[in-house]
Amino acid sequence: SVMKGGLHTAQADLTFDTMITPGQRRDLAISILNAGPNNLAITDVSATPPVDPQLKISFRKGTVVQANTERVVAAATYTGNREGRFMGTIQVTTNASDPAFKYTEVTYHSRVLFGSIQTSSQNTTFV
Repeated sequence: SVMKGGLHTAQADLTFDTMITPGQRRDLAISILNAGPNNLAITDVSATPPVDPQLKISFRKGTVVQANTERVVAAATYTGNREGRFMGTIQVTTNASDPAFKYTEVTYHSRVLFGSIQTSSQNTTFV
């Protein structure tokens, strides 16, 4: 799809997939596209309420995203400590005064299901 101006997330959403052991971690990069004529500085990257305690976000305040470029601006780490399906929103905020460039959001998904199924090919028959 064609994007016209503004600040956009480079990925449609962040999918941490299924975690099967307690404390298992997955790390994903958060990238944004600055489709405008001016450089932008990142002022904040945070989860919107309600905040999931299993999600941690790290970023460097002041990271510059050049005009008309895409850049990794943060890392999201999800640690599966509680079973279930989880979803939320991460907001990336910049120093722009124009609302089209002030912030963008990306949705994240994770599934935590402890355990696994093991089968032996010698003892398994599919009919």
